[in-house]
Amino acid sequence: MYSTLKISDSIHHICESPGVYCTLVLGSEKALLIDTGNGRSDIAQAVKDITDLPVLVVNTHGHFDHASGNGFFPEVLIHEDDVSLLKKHRGWFYRYGYYLLARKGMDPEERRTYRTVKKKCGYSIKPLHDGDIIDLGDTRIEVIACPGHTQGSICLLDIKNRYLFTGDSLSNHVWICLNESTNLDTYANSLDTIASRSDEFDHLLSAHGRTIMTKKVLDAMISCVKNLSFSQSRPYKRVLLRKTFIYEEGLEHMRKQYGITSFSQILKNLVRIREEDFAEARYMSVVFSKDNI
Repeated sequence: MYSTLKISDSIHHICESPGVYCTLVLGSEKALLIDTGNGRSDIAQAVKDITDLPVLVVNTHGHFDHASGNGFFPEVLIHEDDVSLLKKHRGWFYRYGYYLLARKGMDPEERRTYRTVKKKCGYSIKPLHDGDIIDLGDTRIEVIACPGHTQGSICLLDIKNRYLFTGDSLSNHVWICLNESTNLDTYANSLDTIASRSDEFDHLLSAHGRTIMTKKVLDAMISCVKNLSFSQSRPYKRVLLRKTFIYEEGLEHMRKQYGITSFSQILKNLVRIREEDFAEARYMSVVFSKDNI
């Protein structure tokens, strides 16, 4: 069941399922829904609870945990370089695979919602390009290409409200380890592009947390990627990931403050960790594979 965090009168951060957030931006004429989640909650109803404005939908990239609720809407926008990935992830294999992994954590309502939306794959796809403007009336959202996590990942710049919505492209913990990921040099170039626009935003909001991040997270991720050393990294074990490694900065802070010595312990102790530690970039990490170096 979804819950909503009101960031401001025009920005609402919707927790669609555990650890998965969609963001609704309200303009004077239209609203923009950024990502649609895993499909476990009726994200369309969540939007209706907030506004009756016409809604545009954009995916920050093509992964199923950002696009599985697309079926609640007639059309979605996504960068042209991730159209094929979106089509792949809306297929039966990914949808059923996610259900097998997550069903034990779903309540009956979530299961019903997921079974309903996974059958709705007839929505149309409209490609986006770097520099495109999404006009909401008094609010304009600019598409900034940010290849790294995937080839067609984007960030979205809310020009009026001075927010950067980063999807999976920028947070305290970023994956550049997938078959569809770029190499680290390309991701570093994307971060440099974002940094060149940093005078145009004050806050950052990602798709996997409620923390309103400062620009320190951008600077810290640039440093993290630049300093990345295979010899100082360690194996990263997650379901469906093979031969991946994690490079971390700030783990000593986590050890001193909370007795935490690994990323897996961070995940288990999120309720104990002060939100400002993430907002101020006191811990950063990059997951990568040798193929992405």
